[in-house]
Amino acid sequence: MLYPQYFIDDLKKFVEITRSVVILSLLLILAIDVLGQEKPKAVLVDEFGKECSESVMARRDSFLNQLGQNANSSGLILFYGDQDSEGRNVKLAQYLARFDLLARKYASSTIRLIRGKNTEDLLVQFWLVPSGADNPTPIQPFVNNEYSKTTLYDHSWADFNKWSGKTDIYSDGFYDLGCGFSPNRGLFANLVNENQYLNGYLIVYTAFGHRPSLGRRVADFAVNDLVNNFRVPKKRLTAVYGGSREEPEIEFWLVPNGDQPPKPKPSQKKS
Repeated sequence: MLYPQYFIDDLKKFVEITRSVVILSLLLILAIDVLGQEKPKAVLVDEFGKECSESVMARRDSFLNQLGQNANSSGLILFYGDQDSEGRNVKLAQYLARFDLLARKYASSTIRLIRGKNTEDLLVQFWLVPSGADNPTPIQPFVNNEYSKTTLYDHSWADFNKWSGKTDIYSDGFYDLGCGFSPNRGLFANLVNENQYLNGYLIVYTAFGHRPSLGRRVADFAVNDLVNNFRVPKKRLTAVYGGSREEPEIEFWLVPNGDQPPKPKPSQKKS
């Protein structure tokens, strides 16, 4: 039976329209399904400020445990350093970055560390980032300080002691369930050595009840350490006794040429 040509043409148009409607329907169903699936989001699981190492390790273990329970997630550490302790910031950031080795070993995952801009107070955040989620980003990105003005670079406990039979004034107690790192003399020395416009200025404080002569001896020891072990020219260093505080302490300042050195700030003894 023969059909008129116009009937055949209409039939072809009907088939093409039907096919287009089916395709559009499938695309619409797919779009609705995709939109209905909410994109996963990163989860803040912990945050803290200045802590002793025992507390940090407990937080680390909890973080690793959560990573182990979320096989499709990775870890992220956002680190906002203390604006008055860049030396300590670097040491602590390096310590936290090593958590990645433990994550790979025990949780079959990874942990990345990203630094944000230094703030008035140290802040560390542990994030759990599911697969497909966007990584959290710092409020402001980290920027290296140009040290155009007198800046406190680091500070730590300092007093004469014996470590393995050797006299020293510093302690890296943080690695041994302590609360403080030794000052980052290596980076401090590099900054002074590599920037001829910068000078090092050290202020030593003794604990209440100790004579100023002890403070001056500690100051001399600190200068000789920088000169002999880190090759800082002695003429680029100044060390002064600043009085007494609750704990013996040393401050490492960077002072540009022509800028005023810092004034010591001893504490008032509590009655």
